[in-house]
Amino acid sequence: MEKAEQEKLALALFEMISKKREEIKMLTSEIMELENNPKNVVRIKQNVQRILNAVASFSSDSNDLEIVKLSAELVFLKIQMSTDENDRHVDPQYWHGLIVHELEDFCVNANSWNPVKSDFAKSSKIIINFPKTLNIASIVNYLKGKT
Repeated sequence: MEKAEQEKLALALFEMISKKREEIKMLTSEIMELENNPKNVVRIKQNVQRILNAVASFSSDSNDLEIVKLSAELVFLKIQMSTDENDRHVDPQYWHGLIVHELEDFCVNANSWNPVKSDFAKSSKIIINFPKTLNIASIVNYLKGKT
């Protein structure tokens, strides 16, 4: 692949990552708006799952992915712990003490995710932690849609 094509792919990848980060910011903002009412538990769980999927789609062996994943697992575990026996309603008595703090930690971890790392100590280079299976076709289609 020639240098111009590599640069186009890299720029497209940066832009796709940027859009994923914007999506994560939007979803975490929505979680923060919904977090004070236990009746929003389904929507919150959906947003947590969507964030986890967005991070996983652009991460490989990244520690960031592991942190977001563990944080999401804690959110789901605490929601399950505070749900009544019939698995229908979250007990409001436990909601603020157990879940709100965990949701805020999750949102901070999700927003700090960034697969683009820079290493300027040794040389000027930017490192992208690619997923093990990167769908080049989606990047090429993305580029075609921009022209």
